[in-house]
Amino acid sequence: MRRGRAKSGTTHFHSFGTLTVLHRHKRYTVALTLFRKSDKAHHGLKRLLERGKHLGLRIKRLYLDRGFDSNGVVALLKKQSFPSIIALSIRGKRGGTRALCIGRKSYQTTYARKSRIYDDEVFNVWVVCKYSKGRYRRNRIGYFAYIVIGDLKMSPQQIYEEYRKRFGIEATYRLMNTVRARTSSRSVALRLFFIALALLLLNLWAYIKWRFLYKRQQGPRQVVHHLLPLARWRLWLWEMVKQRLGFSLEISLDDL
Repeated sequence: MRRGRAKSGTTHFHSFGTLTVLHRHKRYTVALTLFRKSDKAHHGLKRLLERGKHLGLRIKRLYLDRGFDSNGVVALLKKQSFPSIIALSIRGKRGGTRALCIGRKSYQTTYARKSRIYDDEVFNVWVVCKYSKGRYRRNRIGYFAYIVIGDLKMSPQQIYEEYRKRFGIEATYRLMNTVRARTSSRSVALRLFFIALALLLLNLWAYIKWRFLYKRQQGPRQVVHHLLPLARWRLWLWEMVKQRLGFSLEISLDDL
């Protein structure tokens, strides 16, 4: 169990990390690892990268969320052959990374960060300024900061647009929760199995749509997503389970 921000009446959670591949507009989760209480972020990341290497993945670019923002992860990624983008956590009231959120234009800089647990690290940071223009009832400048490791020749705006490609992972987690089996068991293995099974069902759902539900036309393949929404896919699976198990709507007193 790991402590986190309060949610649904609890502050302690089972934690896991996933490795998701985005290839030709298709998103598949290919690896899953448990984060134990003694694990640091770079421990789980190392296991995921090793699993990806074992599967034969050739990573072109790696995107990581704020949960991996630590000097240990930065040190690990500096040894890799591919570039990486990590969302930088904005901390402090005036100092720290909060001091990077200045000005009215996007810019690139170098940031040195100390740590009590890891070695000190120096890395490149891209700070992007975005204007809300009334969106989400806000009229002010929003700052987005990213750690960029490796050779990645892009402007801050391009970094912002590239990182947006990983936002679908959060949507995958929300969809996963709609097909995940619920349990009150404290067994970590059982809970992890249910998560892996739910992610596998989502992978299969995405593959079926890409493989069969598309318009035959010139140019890129256009998948017709509305023909198989997740709710229908879930009902189809339930019907197949009932057929295999011989589900019956009758009760016979002869069985007493």
